[in-house]
Amino acid sequence: MQAREYEIMYQVENEHWWYVGIHDIIFSTLATYQDRQDMRPWRILDAGCGTGAVSKRLRRLGEVVAVDLSGLALQFSKRRGLESIVGQASVTALPFSDDTFDLVVSIDVLCTVPEQEQALTEFHRVIKPDGILLMNLPALDWLKGQHDSAVNILRRYTPTGLKSQLTQHGFGIEKMTFANSLLLPFTASYRIISGWLPAGRNGPRSDVFLLPRPVNSVLRRVMRLESRVIRRTSLPIGMSLLAVARKPVGEGNRSHR
Repeated sequence: MQAREYEIMYQVENEHWWYVGIHDIIFSTLATYQDRQDMRPWRILDAGCGTGAVSKRLRRLGEVVAVDLSGLALQFSKRRGLESIVGQASVTALPFSDDTFDLVVSIDVLCTVPEQEQALTEFHRVIKPDGILLMNLPALDWLKGQHDSAVNILRRYTPTGLKSQLTQHGFGIEKMTFANSLLLPFTASYRIISGWLPAGRNGPRSDVFLLPRPVNSVLRRVMRLESRVIRRTSLPIGMSLLAVARKPVGEGNRSHR
């Protein structure tokens, strides 16, 4: 990802409607699973933590370890006060023992990794039997735009394709839903139009910038409503794809073939 995008992310992640909305969806979904665990604290890995906003919030759910390949991203995470939990590592070579984590969270990371099969193998390896993998990923190839180039998105996903990859790597599917659905006409129109425009002087630019406060506030409310819907059901189309998968009890660690 371009260096300036990490700076932008750090500055807006706690206010921008998309980040706030996706984070609400993630944590609303996780709440349903922790309820089933009798509120036992989890041991959690944030695999590809970026600038650390999700890791900071995950600390409410248990003991968190966070890794990212980018040293710049880790600098921003440390600015959030996460020095004690972050470290530099690739999701394709996680520096942890087998069966270590109750929960692995990976937000918009697999889409940036050339060796995505190895990353899924590593996720399966470090998750405990009966543990959970939660991923959010960009959806639908026709939504590609300048944003993808700016933040190094190599691929977008469909439910069928992602389910196939997860099951091939030994996971059982718990939930699969599109997200950022209610605002799809707005976001897709902007994405398509921006894709027609030439890149700026500094190269492709992402969609991440703060809108006027009243507009941002309205969009945040819409996304909050969507998080409540997704907690109860799945949505048929959207900009993102949210997947929750479980490593079955008795499932041994294995290399993907």
